[in-house]
Amino acid sequence: MATRSPASLAHPPDVGSGSAWASKEDHLADLHRRLSDALDRADLFSAYVDPRVVVELRDLLGEVLEITGEQPGCRYSCRATPFHCPMTDPLEKAMAQLQAVGWSPCWDAVHDRAARGSVCLCGTPMTFQALCADGRQAIAWALCTFCGHWRPITPSDQA
Repeated sequence: MATRSPASLAHPPDVGSGSAWASKEDHLADLHRRLSDALDRADLFSAYVDPRVVVELRDLLGEVLEITGEQPGCRYSCRATPFHCPMTDPLEKAMAQLQAVGWSPCWDAVHDRAARGSVCLCGTPMTFQALCADGRQAIAWALCTFCGHWRPITPSDQA
């Protein structure tokens, strides 16, 4: 098994202003080697997978999809659900727009309990995110920290 230091878990450094690879085939070959190394490391940990390896695998697969022209899609079939897809409708974008006009992060016990009582499409318990503005009721969301799906917390969730 090939071993690499933790520092090598990142992408290779760019060489000058051009690409570090002579061709698309060379880049894919390098990705294949790095993916094989990362899978070896993931197998080494058995039941426990180092989070750095998971991040590396995600980044490597993203590079492969980018090079081959494939667009990654959501694997949880979220279109016909009340959940918003992190790929087409990221919560960070909506929150940034609200924060730009004066909303700020806040916490509310009722919204928090409603969010934590939710389970995502991927099976992960959801967490709480909310923004408040002067004199306005909080806008709250249940957010999956695993896959990024989110949904607004509605009054029926709070009952």
